[in-house]
Amino acid sequence: MRRLHLFFLLVIFSSLRSQTLYWVGGSGNFNDANHWSLSSGGAASGQVPNSNSSAIFDNNSGNNLISVTIPDQSSLQNLSINTQKSIFFSKASNNARLIIKNAFNNLLDNYAFTSDVVFEFNNNNNLTPGYISPGKVASDFIISGGNWNIGMIRTDKNHSLFINNSSVNFTGSYVEAGNLIVNTSPQLNFNNAVLKVSKQINIVNVASQNVSNTYLNDNLVVGNN
Repeated sequence: MRRLHLFFLLVIFSSLRSQTLYWVGGSGNFNDANHWSLSSGGAASGQVPNSNSSAIFDNNSGNNLISVTIPDQSSLQNLSINTQKSIFFSKASNNARLIIKNAFNNLLDNYAFTSDVVFEFNNNNNLTPGYISPGKVASDFIISGGNWNIGMIRTDKNHSLFINNSSVNFTGSYVEAGNLIVNTSPQLNFNNAVLKVSKQINIVNVASQNVSNTYLNDNLVVGNN
C-alpha cells in the first residue's frame, strides 16, 4: 500500500514539474487560465504556464489576429509557435519580458508572429544546451545564463542580441540584429554561420572563441580570431 502511495505521489510530482499547455480562445492575458488548455483547441484547464511548462500556439489558438498581453515577467520551459495565424505578444509594461529555460521554436519564415516583448534565455540548471530559433521577431533577445544553440534569429536594426555569462554555439545559424553585444562568455562558436549586424559588434571577456567559414555581413571569416 505504501509503494502504491509513493507511486501516485511521484506521478503527481512529475505532472506538476512538466506541463504542456495550449493557448485557446483568441486574444487575452497570458496569465488568464481561461486561455490555456491541456489539448489543442480544448476546454480551459484552470492552469497558467510556469517555469516548468511548455506553451504552444497552434491553428486552434483563435481566429484572425491573436493579441497576447505579457505581464512584467513570465517564465516558461519551452515556447512553440506552430501556426502562421497572426499572433502578437504585447507588453503590459516597459518591464515585460518572457524568460525561457529550454527552447523557443517558431516556424521557418513565419512573418505572422510579432512581439514587442523582450525574450530572455537562462538555463543555468539544465544539463543539456537550450535552443533558440524564433525566426523573424522585432524584439531584443537576452541570453543571460547557461549553454545555448542558435538556429535563426532575425530582428531589426533597432533591436539587439545580448549575451551575458553564457556559452553560445552559433554553428550553422543565421542571425540578423542591430547590435551583437557579448559581455563575458566561457565559450563562443561561430562555425558555418551567417551574421548580419547593422550597427555594432562588441565582444569582451570571452574565454574561448572559435570562428571558421562564417559570413560576417558580406565578409567570409575562414579562421579563428
